[in-house]
Amino acid sequence: MKKEEKKVCPVCGKYVFARKRDYDICKYCGWENDGYFEAGGANKLSLEDFRFRYNCYIENNPAYIWSQCGFPEINEED
Repeated sequence: MKKEEKKVCPVCGKYVFARKRDYDICKYCGWENDGYFEAGGANKLSLEDFRFRYNCYIENNPAYIWSQCGFPEINEED
């Protein structure tokens, strides 16, 4: 039986999912590991948009962790 490889979060790179498409949620950025990278999967945003938002959160709060802060509001200027 082939052992599945662990997968690093494609948004923040700080969390390691147990396996591909395990639907676990990264505690650092909130990305749900569904294996789908376009908007409309388990995540409301595409991978690219999610990364952009996460980087905005980190820029505004370097200690940001999704599991503690949730998704903060970002205005149009951000």
